[in-house]
Amino acid sequence: KSQISEEIDLEGAMKELDFDSVIESSALGLQDAGGVEMPDTLLIDHWEAKLIREALKRTQGKVPEAAKLLGIGRATLYRKLDEYNIER
Repeated sequence: KSQISEEIDLEGAMKELDFDSVIESSALGLQDAGGVEMPDTLLIDHWEAKLIREALKRTQGKVPEAAKLLGIGRATLYRKLDEYNIER
């Protein structure tokens, strides 16, 4: 194998390990950073909406600042606000 293909294989293996550890941690019933019990769902939509609400809370509802905090564009955040029916 070439060095490039070995590096790609290693990256894939590392990503797989990280994913497995996340699933394992949630299966242990750990709490989120706020001390709140984790819900029984691992649906991305649930967690994405939760992160958006937290970013808006931290920025006092300022969408451009919340978008920067989340690492997404303003237009994307406005679309997601509509998608999840989140008030600004």
